[in-house]
Amino acid sequence: AGEGVGGQGGGEMSLINERELRALIADAKINLVDNDDSDDYAFLEETVLPTLLPSLAQLLERVEQKEQHAAENTPPFNPIRWLAEQLMRHHPEGGAFQHRHAYGASLAEIAEQKRAARLEKEKRREEEKRKGEEEKAGREREVAAEAERARAEKEEARRTALAAKEEQKKIAGELAVEKAMKGDDRIDMVLEFRGRMVSYIEKDVDFRKEEDTSRVNNHLHKMACELVVSHTAASFSSSSDLMGEDEDQILFVHTAADKKEAVVDEEEEAPEDDGLGEEFSKAPKIAPPPEISTRDLPPVTDDTAYILRRGQGVSWPAIDDAKPVLITDTKYTEGTLFFDGEKRQGTYAAVSVYKEGKAAGLLAADTLDSMTGKELIMGDVELMGAIAVVLGECLDLASSSLAQSRRQTHSENILALSKEPSTLPQAMAKAVVAGIVSIVSGREIAVGVLDTKEVMRLLYVMDAAGNVTQDETMNERTDSSERASLMFEAVTSGEVAAVKDDAGGCLSIAMPVTDDKHQVCAVFYVAASPNPKPLSEDATDFLHSVASIAAPVLLPPSASAMRVLGILARAGCGEAGPLFDAAAQLVERHSGGTGVLIGVCHGGDELRLAKSTGSYTARQATVGRGDMPVCFQAIDKAMYMSEQSSTYVPIFSPPPAGHSKAVGVIAIAGPPLDDAAREAVEGVASALTSALGESDFRRKLTVCGGKALVSLRNQAAGIKGAFFAFYDVSGRMLCADTVGDAIPGVTKGQLVPQTDGFVAAEVPRGDGGEGGCGVVGTHHD
Repeated sequence: AGEGVGGQGGGEMSLINERELRALIADAKINLVDNDDSDDYAFLEETVLPTLLPSLAQLLERVEQKEQHAAENTPPFNPIRWLAEQLMRHHPEGGAFQHRHAYGASLAEIAEQKRAARLEKEKRREEEKRKGEEEKAGREREVAAEAERARAEKEEARRTALAAKEEQKKIAGELAVEKAMKGDDRIDMVLEFRGRMVSYIEKDVDFRKEEDTSRVNNHLHKMACELVVSHTAASFSSSSDLMGEDEDQILFVHTAADKKEAVVDEEEEAPEDDGLGEEFSKAPKIAPPPEISTRDLPPVTDDTAYILRRGQGVSWPAIDDAKPVLITDTKYTEGTLFFDGEKRQGTYAAVSVYKEGKAAGLLAADTLDSMTGKELIMGDVELMGAIAVVLGECLDLASSSLAQSRRQTHSENILALSKEPSTLPQAMAKAVVAGIVSIVSGREIAVGVLDTKEVMRLLYVMDAAGNVTQDETMNERTDSSERASLMFEAVTSGEVAAVKDDAGGCLSIAMPVTDDKHQVCAVFYVAASPNPKPLSEDATDFLHSVASIAAPVLLPPSASAMRVLGILARAGCGEAGPLFDAAAQLVERHSGGTGVLIGVCHGGDELRLAKSTGSYTARQATVGRGDMPVCFQAIDKAMYMSEQSSTYVPIFSPPPAGHSKAVGVIAIAGPPLDDAAREAVEGVASALTSALGESDFRRKLTVCGGKALVSLRNQAAGIKGAFFAFYDVSGRMLCADTVGDAIPGVTKGQLVPQTDGFVAAEVPRGDGGEGGCGVVGTHHD
């Protein structure tokens, strides 16, 4: 190595000759270190090696010189100390060594070239990254738009199919009326009545209003009862609903119509003389039209309610045998029940009213209070049967219209929540359950999201009686219920899981909610009804539709953590406490650990405890390096680490100049995490990093904003009060600070109302991006 070695001065080279040096400089692609394009290697090339390599070369020269003069009486030489002093004297920022030593100057030149190439490469990489993100965002928008188009097309196809189905029902209803009337010339009257009923449902009722919904069935029953007494011999008509199951069934009579007819005196009068000697008879008296009225009978809970229990009265054969009942002598017919307790002579008729193809009640009539002595005949019974057909059809139409209105209302509500950036999973789950309940009542309904592979968190559950529970957990290993079985089966398969009847209808169902990567992130569950009845096609279709709409909110653990913590960060003015609380709760859920500790670096060897739970709950405010050595290793190395009973996930600061640094740690007590739990916890740590960056920015800007408001008010005498606000995720203003006189409606820490009581100006972003980072509002005289 000594060949060609000269002194430090002049133009002589050390270790390499001039030709090699020029080749080194000319080769711009050469790497001074074997690197992987990381920032650390770039740092070495550009700052350390141009000083270190010449120093090592000069150290070799000094060592050779000492070896050549070893026999002479020279002081001891410490190469390590000499190298350290050399590096201290020629710090890279000084540059003196590079100018004095040709090798160092050449390396500096190479380093500058490498730096320029690296910056250009980073610029291209950032540009490519920006373009990639824009392309990705564009693709996501296209996918979202396509999904929205597909959903709209599916909804339109569903409406078209529903309209066709309703048209088929209409034709079937007309045929049923014709069949019931058997050629009776009153068929036109019944069809006209049917038209009035349908028109009332389609035009006069707004099913979005509770008051309209509650009165529609009652009005339909009154219309039917009124028609019966108007066109038959009946003086009284009633409508009843079939309630209960099996032997506990009752017929509850809830609506009635009465007819009061005037009696005409039929006594013969003597003929009158017309004055010409001829007699003539008077014209017969014409009876005035009868008075017809409708009324509601006492409710089923009232002691005076009109109730027929199974086996009472003569009406049950109309339900059980599906045949009309006609009693020609009520007083002497065994079993006839008189609600007022007084047996009277008269006739009675009853026909079944069918809803969705099943007997649902009775339409009845009698002549007990008739003043004319008229009796019900078979023709009247046939007319009542036709009216009952129309009533049942229109009750079905009203139920269908109500279901469609509720479906549309809840779909629109869920869609609005999915597009609202501030919607949390709990609110979405509640809306989903409310929507499903409006379609299928009397069943248990649940919405669950995965905490771990074996544990599901039931965000919102409503049982068949309407009782609500929230935020409960369900373990696949310990819960053997049908609900757990179906919901975890849906998670595993990624497809609908159901219990079906012999005909293939779904009695109970678990519907998976998947993200854009087809990963199951939530499950909807609908239990079987007490009297097993398959879900309707419309209900199943609604579940599919809502599952796709709710997916942007009911996300996988990592994405959900980013959404939730992002909402919380932008719902405050720099308070970090809620972020630590939420992050600890999420980590507990997704890790299954027995305790969580979140610490922030406080000097090099201490952690300030921001949050601790479970087995990590501690009274001291800080933890030292000696207490948790592996934890500090995770921080020092900025990497995920675990030991037998604990796992450590670093929290990073926003990366300056491409160099990320761990500023804290999340510690989880318990056995090592599986891959899914690790991914979830690292997702929480990443979300917390982002949220803390936003929170810290807001905290600092609040201080600056407050001082700026004071200065602004001092300089502008006309300003009586002012406030500084941030935007939350929904674009609403959140007041961070106020000065001067109170501004109506503006309170620190609360949302700022949209009023004309102040003038607002947006604070532009420092990076020139779209939108502002805050708002300044002023109140003037």
